[in-house]
Amino acid sequence: MLRSSKGTGGRAWPLVLAVCAALAWTQAARAAGTLPAPGDYAVDVRGSQVTFNVTNFLVASVDGRFSSFRARVTVGGSLAATHIEATVDVKSIDTGIAGRDEHLRSEDYFDVAKFPLMTFTSTMLWGTPENFGIRGNLTIKGTTREVVFSARILESGVVLAEGKIDRTTFGITSGASIKNEVRLRLQIRMIPPAAPPPAQ
Repeated sequence: MLRSSKGTGGRAWPLVLAVCAALAWTQAARAAGTLPAPGDYAVDVRGSQVTFNVTNFLVASVDGRFSSFRARVTVGGSLAATHIEATVDVKSIDTGIAGRDEHLRSEDYFDVAKFPLMTFTSTMLWGTPENFGIRGNLTIKGTTREVVFSARILESGVVLAEGKIDRTTFGITSGASIKNEVRLRLQIRMIPPAAPPPAQ
């Protein structure tokens, strides 16, 4: 199988190379405790998560996620020289209840027919890889607001970022029983620039 470039074994090689490259970067980041090497990184969607939590006074708490997203991270020689751009397909929202998800996609909430994408562009990063801040512009439903995430690079190499927003400042005002504060949690695994993205 290793000598053949035909069949499923041949098609699997790009994925194998991507995994090996990602593991090599992860081990280097764990050993050095620093940023990865400068360059443009994509995000491994299958190894990443974009999730949120909101309090609903009728059902205590609602957890959800967006399953479709993409991002580009340009790593510089320091955090200050690093830049992040991300896009989320709002239609991919998933709270575990199909009827609720359809309602969230409607005009009452995200209005995905008119505003299909959510975007984020960083304007400043500061701190250390173990504890840093990300400031940037988040756009939801055509409204842009500045948000701040607290973040850190875990020993696994995954970047964990957490923040809070007020949904009403983005024009999401429906749902009298839903608290305005929404907690965001991102777990991002970057793909080294030399590695091809995993096959979808």
